[in-house]
Amino acid sequence: MVSAVFHSTMLLTTIASQVLYNFIQSWFHRQLWMLVIIFHFF
Repeated sequence: MVSAVFHSTMLLTTIASQVLYNFIQSWFHRQLWMLVIIFHFF
């Protein structure tokens, strides 16, 4: 019983961290492109 709860918690944590990582990466890429475009014009 405890191992099942532990495994489900681990799975949820892994999924949450993956989603958060993807979100941060996509946001960072957008910001990076904005900086590149801004610096390209100056």
